[in-house]
Amino acid sequence: MRRFLAAVLLFAASCTDGDRIIDLDDRTGTVRGTAWVDRNADGVYSQGADAAAAGAVAAVVFDATGDTVARATVGADGAFIIAAVPIGRYRIVAGRGTLGDSIDVVQIDEPVFSLAVNDTISREILFGYPAFNAAGVSALPPGLRVTLDGIALNGWATFGDSTVHVADATGAIRAVRVQQSPVQAGDSVRVNGVTSAGTGGTIVIGDAVLRILSEDTTLPAADSVSTADAASALAGALAFAQARVAGAVVLDTGRVAEGVVLGVDDGSGRLEVLLDAGIQFDGAPYIPGATFSGSGVLVPASSGSWQLKPRSRTEVAITFPAISIAAARARDAGHRVIIAGIALNGWSAFGDSTVHLQDATGFIRSVRVLAAVAAGDSVRLIGTTAVRDGQPVLTTVTPAVLRAGVGIAAPDSMSTAVAASADGGALDAALVTIGATITSAQTLANGDVVLSADDGSGSVEVVLDDAIPFAAAQFQVGARLRATGVLVPTGTGAWQLKPRSTADAAAAFDVRTIAEARATAAGQRIAIAGIALNNWSAFGDSTVHLQDATGFIRGVRVLAAVAAGDSVRLIGTTAVRDGQPVLTTVTPAVLLAGVGVPAPDSVSTAEAASADDGALDAALIRVGGTIVGAQTLPNGDMVVSVNDGSGILEVVLDDAIPFQASQYQTGAVLRATGVLVPTTSGVWQLKPRGTTDAVATFPTATIAEARTLQPGETVYINGIALNAWVTFGDQTVHVADATGVIRVISVPQTSLLAGDSVRILGTAGMRNGQPVLDGSSAAVLLAGVGLPAVDSVTTAVAASAESGARDADQVAVSGVILAMSSVGGNTVLSIDDGSGPLDVVLDSDVGFATGGYAVGQSVRVRGLLVPAASGTSWELKPRSTSEIAVTATP
Repeated sequence: MRRFLAAVLLFAASCTDGDRIIDLDDRTGTVRGTAWVDRNADGVYSQGADAAAAGAVAAVVFDATGDTVARATVGADGAFIIAAVPIGRYRIVAGRGTLGDSIDVVQIDEPVFSLAVNDTISREILFGYPAFNAAGVSALPPGLRVTLDGIALNGWATFGDSTVHVADATGAIRAVRVQQSPVQAGDSVRVNGVTSAGTGGTIVIGDAVLRILSEDTTLPAADSVSTADAASALAGALAFAQARVAGAVVLDTGRVAEGVVLGVDDGSGRLEVLLDAGIQFDGAPYIPGATFSGSGVLVPASSGSWQLKPRSRTEVAITFPAISIAAARARDAGHRVIIAGIALNGWSAFGDSTVHLQDATGFIRSVRVLAAVAAGDSVRLIGTTAVRDGQPVLTTVTPAVLRAGVGIAAPDSMSTAVAASADGGALDAALVTIGATITSAQTLANGDVVLSADDGSGSVEVVLDDAIPFAAAQFQVGARLRATGVLVPTGTGAWQLKPRSTADAAAAFDVRTIAEARATAAGQRIAIAGIALNNWSAFGDSTVHLQDATGFIRGVRVLAAVAAGDSVRLIGTTAVRDGQPVLTTVTPAVLLAGVGVPAPDSVSTAEAASADDGALDAALIRVGGTIVGAQTLPNGDMVVSVNDGSGILEVVLDDAIPFQASQYQTGAVLRATGVLVPTTSGVWQLKPRGTTDAVATFPTATIAEARTLQPGETVYINGIALNAWVTFGDQTVHVADATGVIRVISVPQTSLLAGDSVRILGTAGMRNGQPVLDGSSAAVLLAGVGLPAVDSVTTAVAASAESGARDADQVAVSGVILAMSSVGGNTVLSIDDGSGPLDVVLDSDVGFATGGYAVGQSVRVRGLLVPAASGTSWELKPRSTSEIAVTATP
C-alpha cells in the first residue's frame, strides 16, 4: 500500500483543486491522499489483486458539525487532492461514488486532523467489501462478495477439504474453497469471499480468503444439545456452529467416501456423526451398542438434516454399557459391552487367548483376548458379543485387571452326563469338576489328547490341551479320572471339559494284589505293584514277570524298560494267554529301583512242569536235574529237557540270551533258575533270564566208573596223564587213577605232558572193543606230578591186557624179536618171552626211525597198551625212543 501511495502522490501534484463547499478563511492548507479497494481482504496492498478506488469520493468536513467543507473524486490512479482548505479542525470522510453498492469504506487512516496555514495533510482511504456478521451472511443471496470477522472453529487442514467454519456472536458460517492458510481453531480471522448456495439451501462463503487477525483466541465452548436438536442444528440456530452431544447410543455404522458415519441417539432422535477420513478415528471400536459422547461442527447432510463432524479424536469418547454376564449372553451379536467378573483360567492356558469369566449371574467365554489375564483375577472385559459353536461369547476383548489374585470359588461337582450337556447349556463356559472312569483315549493330529470319561451317567470328552504339559501316560483306559476344567461347546450340541493346568487332571488306578488281578475278568484296566523278576529286555518280547506277597503274574507288551529287582507299578489290561491270566499293554512306573529279586523256591522238575497245578504260573523257581535231551528250534531257541527223577521239565534257553549251547549236553547236571511260562499244551516251561541262570555241569567219575558208562554219557575224570597230548600225534591221552586207566581220544589241543595231574571232560564211547572217552576239554590241575610205577608183565599178559583189565595201562615187558614189519610208516616188532607173542608198535610220531632192530635180538620195552583193530588183542606203544632197549644180540 505504501508503494501505491508514493506513486499516486507524484501524480497528484498536477491535479486541480477539489470542489469548494464553504469558503471561510483565506489562510489555507491542502488535504491529499489515496484510496484503494482491498479485494482480497487481507489488509495489505497486493499488486495485481487489489485496485484503485476510482470514482470514490473523499470529503473534508468540520469535526464539530460534520458539515462538508470540500470534496474530491478519486482518480483512476487512486489519488485525490483537496486544495485551499481553510485552516481548522476537520475530519476526512469518503463515499462509494461510482464504485457500486457492494463496496464500502473499510478504514481511513487518522480521519480527524487540524490543518494549519500551508499544511499538507496526507491520508489513506481503504475501501472493501461490506462486512456482515454470520447471521447477516446467512440471509444474503448467492453471488455477493462479503467480509466477516469471527473465530475459526477448525484449522484449514482439519478436514482436508479447505473448509473452515467461522463463528461470531450471531452464529456461524462455513467458508469453502478457502485458499491455503495456517489458520488454526481458535484464531480470530477475517473472511473475504462470495456467498454461495450450499447443501440443503444453506449459504456459505466460497472462494474465500482468510486473514488471521490474532492467534490463539479462546475457542468458545460448544453448545450441549440433544441428538435431535443437533440433527436440526437447533432449527438452524446452530448451523455450521459447534455442538456437543453426550450419552448417545450408537445405533448403526456405515462407510461413505468421506469416512465413517455413525447413527447415534440419546433418546430424542437420530443424529449422524461423520468421522472424517482425514482424521485417524480407527483406533476406537465404533460399533452398535457403544455409548457416544463428542463435539464437533455441524454440517448439512444431503438428507436435509445436519451431521456432527468431530475435528479430532480427542473430541470423541466411546464407552460401553456395563452389564452382567447373563445380560451379555442375551445380547444380540455385534454389540460392544463391558462385563466384569473372575477369570477362570489364565490367558495363556490353552494357547488361544481364550478366557472364561464368571460373575454372580453366569459364565461366558471371551475369545481373542488382547492382553494377559491370570486365573483368579477380578477383571473387566470390553468386547463384542458374538456366537461361537452355537453359544454366546465375547470377542476381540480388551481386558483390565481390577484386582489381581482374588481367587476362584470352588467349582461344582457334577455327573459326566450333566457336564456333557453343560446342564442343557446353562453351564456353558463354567468351571466344573467330574470324577469318572476313562473309557477311551486318543491323541489328535494337533497333539491334544481326548479322553472319554463316564461315571455311569453318560460319557463326556475331556480334552488335554497340547499347550499344557500333561503326563499323558497316566491317562489310561480304566483309570479313575478326577478332572476340573471349563466347559467348551463343540458345535454339535455337546460340551467338552478342558482342564486348565496339569493340576486340574489326575488319573489313578485301583492297585490290586496279584492274586486279585489273576481273578479279575479279562478286559479290565487295573494296576498292580510288586517286584520285577526279570529285565524288560530279557526275552526280547517286552515281557515282565511280577511277584508280590500274594502271587505271580506276567506283564506282556510292557511299554517301557523295567529292571529285575525293581519295585514297580504296572498299569495294564487283564487278559488270558495260553490259559493263564496276564496283564497286557502295560505302562510301568518304577517305585524304587534295585530292591532285589526274592530268592526263588526250589521245586522238582515235575512240580515245575505243572507249575504246581498252576499255583506257580509266572513264578521264579529253581530246579536241578539231569539233561535227558536237547534240541534247537527253528527260531534259535534251545529246548533242554531235564529230569530230577520226578518227571521231565522243558527249559527254554531263549535265543535273545547268549547261552553257550555246547555245555547243555545229555547227561549233564543242570541247575536252572527262571520264570515259569505256560504252553498251549497245558504244561509249563522254565525260562532262565540270563546266562548265569542256567549252569550245566557233568558228574565226576572214577575211571573205573567211566569205563562202565553207556555211550553218549559225559563225565569228568581226574587222574595222571600217562602220555603227553602230542606223543602219538592223534590227540589221544591215557589217564590213570587209583581205579584204572582209560584212553581219552580227540582231546582238544592242550599243553599237558606225561605226569601232569589233569581234569578231563569226555563222553563215553567204544573204540576197538574198549571203552574210551571222547574228550571235550582238558585242564592241567598240577604239572609234573610224575608217572605211576610201571608194572612188568609177560608178553602174553600184555597181549591180552590181562583180558582187558589192563586196557590202556602202562606196562614193561622183555622178549626176543621174532619178526618185524612196517605198517603205515610205523615199525611193528613181534616179541615173545616164551609166554606168547606181543606186537610192539614203534610210532613214527614218537620219533622212531624205520629199521635199527633185527630178528633174534632181545629187547626190554615199556609203553601203553592199546587194543588192536581186531579188538581181541593189545599192542604195546612206547612213549619215547628211550622206552625200548636191546639187551642181547644173537
